[in-house]
Amino acid sequence: MPNILPLAAALALIAAPAAAQSPFDGTWKGDVTSSAVEAKPDQYLLKDGTYNCASCLPPLTVKADGAFQAVKDRPYYDHIAIRAVDDRTVKQQYRQAGRVVADATLSLSPDGNTLTVASSNTNNAAGVPIAVTRTQTRVASTPAGAHAISGSWKAAPASSVSDAGMTVTLKVEGDTLNLTSPIGETLTAKLGGPYALNVGDPGKTMTKAERLSPNSLRLTDMRQGKVVQVSTYTVSADGTTLNGEWQDPRNGAKGTFVARKQ
Repeated sequence: MPNILPLAAALALIAAPAAAQSPFDGTWKGDVTSSAVEAKPDQYLLKDGTYNCASCLPPLTVKADGAFQAVKDRPYYDHIAIRAVDDRTVKQQYRQAGRVVADATLSLSPDGNTLTVASSNTNNAAGVPIAVTRTQTRVASTPAGAHAISGSWKAAPASSVSDAGMTVTLKVEGDTLNLTSPIGETLTAKLGGPYALNVGDPGKTMTKAERLSPNSLRLTDMRQGKVVQVSTYTVSADGTTLNGEWQDPRNGAKGTFVARKQ
């Protein structure tokens, strides 16, 4: 499933140090133009009726016949369907518990060097559609006999994300963080305490929050018993900007983003 990197996911999990007036309190909206990603290239191969994503976590291989097929170890979908629309376009659909929850279109530029991935995802507590667009640049050519979208593509942050996927409201009461989001997911976590469930998250993400300083903290996210992201967040001196850094220990991917107080 196309990643909705980690800007929306990270913002949906922010905690704050306990204080009468926490610098994290309020509504924050991510600035999509501020995002940066460092990661190994994405690798897709569509050939001889089979689709392979070597860079997916875990790697994915399925038939590309347009029919839904069961897949394992995917917290946000349990079936996938992939088909080539034409020689430059591939469609993907994702299903969980019998319901289609996301789709994506991979479109190749006429010169074959730019891949645009446009996706829509409703797999959240409120069923709110989150649209994401990402543009990638080719770094390895198409293998002989493969569909034109095949090859290696430079990892890139999203160029656009729906507002609902970029916004979160935080309130710290004593040593407890209360979070609400437009997608209906909530988090109540003790700072310095154990992992807490992100209520409403279909992937059942658990988050542990640690205070690093009065205006900085670390969050560790876990799914299916594995740490999937470690993030640090620092509020600016004037209280208007949230600077975030994240890393995925599974593949070494990392990035940065900025959110602004509304």
